[in-house]
Amino acid sequence: MAFKYIITKLIKENSFATPKGAALDLGCGKGFDTLFIADEGFDVQAVDHASSSLDAIKKNNSNIEVLESKIEHFSIKKNYYSLIIASFSLQFLSKEDAKKVIQDMVDGIVSGGVVIFNVIGDRDAWADRSNWHIWDLEEIKKFVSEIPNAKLRNFNQYEGMGDTIKEGLKYWHVFEVVLIKK
Repeated sequence: MAFKYIITKLIKENSFATPKGAALDLGCGKGFDTLFIADEGFDVQAVDHASSSLDAIKKNNSNIEVLESKIEHFSIKKNYYSLIIASFSLQFLSKEDAKKVIQDMVDGIVSGGVVIFNVIGDRDAWADRSNWHIWDLEEIKKFVSEIPNAKLRNFNQYEGMGDTIKEGLKYWHVFEVVLIKK
């Protein structure tokens, strides 16, 4: 469930305020989305707290700027990016930190820029993990509706069995949000 599909669709629809501008991947991990975005022509910054993940990205594309930081401590430049994403990284933050990061993401994009993120739903098989913070449908919809300067473009809820990177199959419950800055 990486963001490749939605980003490809947005590119084809010319949905970006400044096509092929600056992009930021928060909690990039090994860089699946990061590398795709760079291949699409964006100038990408990738942020993760794991240096081994950032090293793997640099090996695949030396033009990507990698920055070692926890995403809740990373300072996002205001009104700078065309695209900011956070894929499967916000569940590791407290809800208050996640809300702040999401607002910072919106503040970081130019007018017409795109923010894409996902959060884990309350019916996910791993919802009871002590280090995960989950959302229910009403909670995420209410939060998204109250974000200043953002217009909801897409809201998707995914549920079902799917692969994980390390642990095989599991039941996923994920909310995916696409915002456009007003």
